[in-house]
Amino acid sequence: MSPPWRITFLITELEIGGAEKFMVELVCRLDRQFFDPYVVVLSEMPQRRHLVDRLDECQIPVAFLGVRNLVELAAGIAKLVKHLRSFRPRILQSFLFHANFVGRLAARIAGVPTVICGVRVAEREHPWHLWLDRLTAAWVDKYVCVSEAVARFSAEVGMLPESKLMVIPNAVDVAAICSQKPVDLGKLFRRDTAGCCAGLAGGVSERVKGAAEGDAHTGSSVFENDEFYMVAVGRLERQKGFDWLLKTLAPLLRELSGLRLVIVGSGPEKERLVSIIGREGIEKAVRLVGFRDDVLGILRSCDLFLLSSLWEGMPNALLEAMAAGKPVVCVEAEGVREVLGPLCKDQLVHDRNQEQFRRAILKHYHNRQYGALLGGRNQKRVAEHFNWWRVVKQYESLWASFLR
Repeated sequence: MSPPWRITFLITELEIGGAEKFMVELVCRLDRQFFDPYVVVLSEMPQRRHLVDRLDECQIPVAFLGVRNLVELAAGIAKLVKHLRSFRPRILQSFLFHANFVGRLAARIAGVPTVICGVRVAEREHPWHLWLDRLTAAWVDKYVCVSEAVARFSAEVGMLPESKLMVIPNAVDVAAICSQKPVDLGKLFRRDTAGCCAGLAGGVSERVKGAAEGDAHTGSSVFENDEFYMVAVGRLERQKGFDWLLKTLAPLLRELSGLRLVIVGSGPEKERLVSIIGREGIEKAVRLVGFRDDVLGILRSCDLFLLSSLWEGMPNALLEAMAAGKPVVCVEAEGVREVLGPLCKDQLVHDRNQEQFRRAILKHYHNRQYGALLGGRNQKRVAEHFNWWRVVKQYESLWASFLR
């Protein structure tokens, strides 16, 4: 059969998230002379249509199977089998656990020649996911892991066949991110201006001053009451470690009157995080702003990006922050070291060490020039190693290897 070759892309949902944004952008950037894509979503139409609109702009058909719970899963599989028999794709490319599992079942029934599953995270919360993956591994032709760390986890913990594992990383569009309109982060705190900006009666503690002075790089330090905006992005769930982040930053947020933390995202942990903020007495220095359409503008406007995840795959938010030219401070999680590469110094903290995390932040707080220098290097690294042209070609080469 000659090109364009039909490929069905299957994903669990199209709410805005890292995997969802990646899949949509990948599909929209394919060479349509060789590939004819069709997107199928297990769930219903999302409330936020941003990704659906992007597919519409690129004239890519999308179908929603309307699966809302496990009870409706069998009906969803039947609908997917019907689609596959009608569209007759040469390849089924799926993303996220539920789509991966349902897809390989439906593809086997419908007779799809090739099944490729995307492994987006080192799954540490649901061991039964790993068990089901292992049980049905014979029905998968290739697993595309988002990082070398995820590939190692999939082989050593998930016990998937190493011969079926390969790595293709995430990608970002540096130019598109840098074109986003910056956001005035001060507006988020302005109603509490008097409280937020008032200096501490005793000034900054000697412990904090000492840590900053001992770690400062060349260049002049800023005054302690200058506003300095830190941003973290992700769903408010246990995986992202925002509870640890708040407790770790609380001493600095109480002592440095200009330090600010903005957490972008929504999720089930919100009430618990609000409670921690209250107990730590940092209400005036922290904002939980929920889901934001302008998250890229927020990243462009911040002084420092923070990542506190317990586990990851390859954090999209980290790539986006680096693409925006920002310095970062991250804990060790899957994919982070691969993204930072030779730029780990002063940006990667080992073993979730709270004191080291605070000291890394203080280096950037007291020396903005050094942070700007690191941010420029971060942007250059992402542009060279995690660009869309490179990633799309890797996927197209993979699919072509099964179509020859």
